[in-house]
Amino acid sequence: MKRDFSNFLDQWKQVKPGLKRKPLIIRGARQVGKTTLIENWGRENFKKVHTVNFEKSAELRELFRETDLSQVILLLEIHFKEKLDVGNDLLFLDEIQACPEALPLLRSFYENLPALAVIATGSLLDFTLKKHDFSMPVGRVEFAYLGPMNYREFLLAVGEEKLVEYLDHWKLDQSFPHLVHEKCLDLLKKYALIGGMPEAILTWQHTHSLLEVQKIQQSLLSTFEADFSKYASHAKIGRVQQLFMRLPQRVGQKTVFSKLCPDERSRDLSAAYELLKLARVITQVLHSSCNGIPLGAEVDQKFFKTLFLDIGLVSRALKLDLSHFNDVAEVTLVHQGVVSEQFVGQELLSSLPEFEPPELHYWAREEKSSSAEVDYVIQQGSWVVPVEVKSGKTGRLRSLHLFLSEKKRQFGLRFNSEPPSYLKNNEFELLSLPLYMAGWARKISAAKLVPPT
Repeated sequence: MKRDFSNFLDQWKQVKPGLKRKPLIIRGARQVGKTTLIENWGRENFKKVHTVNFEKSAELRELFRETDLSQVILLLEIHFKEKLDVGNDLLFLDEIQACPEALPLLRSFYENLPALAVIATGSLLDFTLKKHDFSMPVGRVEFAYLGPMNYREFLLAVGEEKLVEYLDHWKLDQSFPHLVHEKCLDLLKKYALIGGMPEAILTWQHTHSLLEVQKIQQSLLSTFEADFSKYASHAKIGRVQQLFMRLPQRVGQKTVFSKLCPDERSRDLSAAYELLKLARVITQVLHSSCNGIPLGAEVDQKFFKTLFLDIGLVSRALKLDLSHFNDVAEVTLVHQGVVSEQFVGQELLSSLPEFEPPELHYWAREEKSSSAEVDYVIQQGSWVVPVEVKSGKTGRLRSLHLFLSEKKRQFGLRFNSEPPSYLKNNEFELLSLPLYMAGWARKISAAKLVPPT
């Protein structure tokens, strides 16, 4: 299955004149497809891929306790029973968090053997980085982030290459055929239930059975729960599990621990929440005052919302069934729009540059007489863009209008189930896109935005 991330890898592989290629560390949750992606891409782009899986081959960890890089290479060649072709081979260090000793060694690869392409991946790497007591090779490695397959990648996986080509090249000044719109909505309904976990999509490819997909999703949820013992103490596992089970129901709403688990102390739940963040199975959407860029400069850590890892896993947690819904509006309206806000948030994260840490913000004003909330706020170049998510065809935009007025902004973005449209008046400009175009929104809006004077 083709991943957009491959384009980033192609660029990384090309060594720019006068520069050294840095070892690449890919971070992301378990089961999002890191290993398969690197091995498939590696076979297409290198003479040989030498894979070291530190979780499956514990004995290989000992090799990386050597501080002499030439010794490490020699020991690897003994293990692989062949010589590493430095200019043409890829060394793939999978699940590197299981061998923290290998992380400082990446400096030596960069400084002494830059011709050898080195990629490392880690599912629970953030825990190792947080508590490491070794010298990280700062400035000597490159980080990138991989999430679940997005809607565009899903379309490619189910054979809709021509549809993807149309969406990739569509411009706002073009008409949008009703036939294409309805087809995209129908496929969005499927994606909302299947999601972007590669194994779930692969199962759908082969069986076209939602029941089989649900079995895989349930297995994935169990896999994440099995990981709790790797990073949570016995006393904390129960709290982590409670949050993991209940957060999918609260996507799009302000996360309040006392409402999620009334019998637990908020301080304890906050610690459990941080563990789920480090495991990358949730993303914290922080409140920002949004007066300017970067948005992260004005966050209020006390107020936040939560996105789950994958829309398909949210649907499984909510026990949604494809046969119960006639159209996409019915799916997206479930649980006060949980599905639509999860989808848009997931797509906005996916459309960030691969090297950029995945983060999102929102804006809210909580006053008794005049409360307001904008679902997401994104940075588009030097612009601050409010984003409203409407599950159905219609919906008031009071909060978005209020944001534009208070922050003296001129451009807003709305998602709903209607075809694309563009409104411009004396006060503001509103780009309205169907939900399924969330992954293309940054590209489309960029054509309308110029740096403010």
